[in-house]
Amino acid sequence: MRDGVVIWFAVGSIGLAAAYGCGGGSDNGARDTASGASNAGGNSSGGNAAGGTSGSSTGGSTSGSGGSSGGSGGGLPACNPTAGPAKGDGTNTAIDEIDDTDIMFETAGVGMGAWDFSKDASTGTITPANTAALMPEAGGQSGSALHVMGSGLTGWGAALGAFLNGAASAFDASAYGGVAFYIKGTSNVQEGENKVMVMARMPDVLPGPGSCCSDAVMGGECYSSHRATIDIPADWTEVKLPWSSFARPAWGLGSTMDLDPSRIRDITFSFNHDMMNSVPADGASFDVWIDGLRFMTTDEMVDMGAGGMPGAGGTPGGEGGAGATPGEGGAGGG
Repeated sequence: MRDGVVIWFAVGSIGLAAAYGCGGGSDNGARDTASGASNAGGNSSGGNAAGGTSGSSTGGSTSGSGGSSGGSGGGLPACNPTAGPAKGDGTNTAIDEIDDTDIMFETAGVGMGAWDFSKDASTGTITPANTAALMPEAGGQSGSALHVMGSGLTGWGAALGAFLNGAASAFDASAYGGVAFYIKGTSNVQEGENKVMVMARMPDVLPGPGSCCSDAVMGGECYSSHRATIDIPADWTEVKLPWSSFARPAWGLGSTMDLDPSRIRDITFSFNHDMMNSVPADGASFDVWIDGLRFMTTDEMVDMGAGGMPGAGGTPGGEGGAGATPGEGGAGGG
């Protein structure tokens, strides 16, 4: 076990709501950017071109006939919210120690994982400049770590995401109690100074395979991922987030659904900017290190006394996200 300070968050221990400035509109092509790339591999036609003959009832979402393109009934597209094809055994907790020389990893020894570093289409900058340039560097809590920076981001912001089993799949993490990671740094983002939003994102609320969302349906908007807002410490600290710490947003399809740990596509660190209210005024900025991303065992959960599911938090918009495939086609928020 690593030395260092440990912080854990359960329901009520932190403010999970985040203030957003714009809704999950239909401009997914503009929002879906990663590393400055176009929407390759992302939501080329709203993510729901196939539509569906009957709306999904999963997680309490609205039923109705017709596809997401506005067919009869205006219902949400049909989907098949099955568990991820790769499943952790509850004992192997590793996601990525970030101690090798690339951004690939094997989630719990079975998932084919990779990191992605995304930004909006504003004139702001990120370092490294894109996912292809993202590499572990010396100076981690133990060994190497990922070090990301950004400034002047006036679109949705930027994000560092860990795909647990590829960009078009999900991972079954139901045998675990949550996620933990080491973090340090600074930020000035929509959620406040030295804050970061951490999201556990299901395919249901992201355009693409397995999606149940539609930006054409009020209350069924995409990118409404479950999230927790945490403080970024100045020195290396391990943060523990039970699944119950990831709150529903107050908008979109995610507001109707509990987080299902058996269908986690990615864990994303999102550095948001409120475009409508210009918060912060000069755009989002951050200088953050991440190390030792892992799952928490259920035994840890018992020791922590954590449990329960959070309620809704936040208002529409502002959610950044990681690319639909490593290095291209991100899934940002508007």
